[in-house]
Amino acid sequence: MHSDLENDELEAFEALNSRFARSEDIFLNRYIRAAVLAEDPAFRGTFKDFLNQAEKQNIITSVADWMDVQELRNKIAHECEEDDLLRVFESVLLEAPKLLSLRSGLR
Repeated sequence: MHSDLENDELEAFEALNSRFARSEDIFLNRYIRAAVLAEDPAFRGTFKDFLNQAEKQNIITSVADWMDVQELRNKIAHECEEDDLLRVFESVLLEAPKLLSLRSGLR
């Protein structure tokens, strides 16, 4: 692990990363898909297609913001090099409030 972080700091960051990734998964992969399909049961498409449709249906306000959150979640899911570890943690700290505010904007 990164030498600049103590074990308890690493555990706290790893817990935050895990919760961030889980929240993103629930909101994007479950809620957004369910909400889009509730409006249009025949809708099919990629993840981004679902986001675009959700924006058209006024379920979300910004595809770009949700794509940023998804990109960070993908980084969390893959093993980070030690040099990238702090950058990922810092990104989660910056994006977590965005995830919460995006969630609160859902209908």
